Amino acid sequence: MMKATQVGRFARRLRHGVLTLALLLALATAASILLPAAPGQGGASLAADGLPQTLAAGIAVISVGLALIGLLELGRMLRLVEADAAFSPRATRHLKNFASLLIAAVLAATIAPGLVRLIRHEGLILSLDSSDALLLLVSILIFLLARLFDAAARYQEDSRSIV
Repeated sequence: MMKATQVGRFARRLRHGVLTLALLLALATAASILLPAAPGQGGASLAADGLPQTLAAGIAVISVGLALIGLLELGRMLRLVEADAAFSPRATRHLKNFASLLIAAVLAATIAPGLVRLIRHEGLILSLDSSDALLLLVSILIFLLARLFDAAARYQEDSRSIV
């Protein structure tokens, strides 16, 4: 069993990793939009899926923006874990926000291109690859876990008030 200090140190390292990942995600998205690679050359590229580059870039900014805000919420939750408040209502709220924002990011990335095509009278085509489906499933599970932690914290508080 890990001691509280070990959990705190692990949460701090994980938080630093999450924030680094958020920075790299923002930089990669910016590079793919602002510095597109020429066809046949290496570099950052934005998958447009038949949409005009500007619309694909807008969808990418929305989706990645939601994911970045979600990663910042995860960072806030990990800061509370580091402070030994892992099951506090604030921590579970940040975890729920993280999961909700990831769900929204996946849905934005998968549904928005189809809606744009529908608005442009090109038909409705939705694509959900296995990585998107897995991320959606894991995000929903994290959201449910956060709700369970919320309920457990309420029950613990009720039992303390009875005794």
